[in-house]
Amino acid sequence: MFRTWPLSKRFALLSGPVLVGAGVLIGTVNHSWFLDSIENAAERNNVALARVLSNVVWPKFEADVLHGDSGQWRADLNREVASLILHSSVVKVKLYRADGSVAYSTDPTATEEDEEGNAEGEAAKAKAVGSLSHVFSMSAGNISQMIFTGVFDRFPELHVAWIEIGVGWLPHFIEMLDDKYWRNRSWGELPIGEPPSFYWRRNNSATFITDRSGIELRERVGVDTIMWSSDYPHHGNDWPYSRKVIEDTMGNIPADERDRMIGGNAVRIFGLGD
Repeated sequence: MFRTWPLSKRFALLSGPVLVGAGVLIGTVNHSWFLDSIENAAERNNVALARVLSNVVWPKFEADVLHGDSGQWRADLNREVASLILHSSVVKVKLYRADGSVAYSTDPTATEEDEEGNAEGEAAKAKAVGSLSHVFSMSAGNISQMIFTGVFDRFPELHVAWIEIGVGWLPHFIEMLDDKYWRNRSWGELPIGEPPSFYWRRNNSATFITDRSGIELRERVGVDTIMWSSDYPHHGNDWPYSRKVIEDTMGNIPADERDRMIGGNAVRIFGLGD
């Protein structure tokens, strides 16, 4: 004989999953709304603080900041700014001169002032120039994380072009990615079905400006993943000597490979031929 379930029991069994699902949906929507509210409130607060700084604080210190030396005004301005940003989302305030140099900052290293009040920022400029030589170091972690967390398995059509990171360092980096994959794939429970080099060649590319090492090692990186850049119109660009640079650095490699690196790959990757 079949037992007949009362309507109340049926309702209880059905209502449980429904309520749980509704709770999850409401929680997700509410969480998203909460985050948006925080961001909007922070933005409104920042705008309000900027207006106060511009209309109230700045007029009192403008002449000293732009033309004065490091005197009492700096301590006074520090106190006013500190009280202004207290309990706000603002963590740093900078004031710039018309030429783009930093006239004032709550971060004393931004102007690199020495004991004599020298605000030329020579050390900061030297550090900035030095950092240009290893911009690729900031990309390595992002590349490895996107590959190892399965981003390109979930989105196989996604392509990431890593701009101005150079390519000469990539053969060693890709080799290390594969090595760590093979040595750690069992315990690491990695959500990827192929070694990292597969995703590099299928889903990634890099650009370079001057990279003789990268040109020599192009096959190790993948010719189809390399794009040359003149860096125009930035101050360090190769224009108007672009053709000379191409000939000097790539004149001795097969024409079809050179053509792909200086334009063909970009046309394909960015869909410029459509």
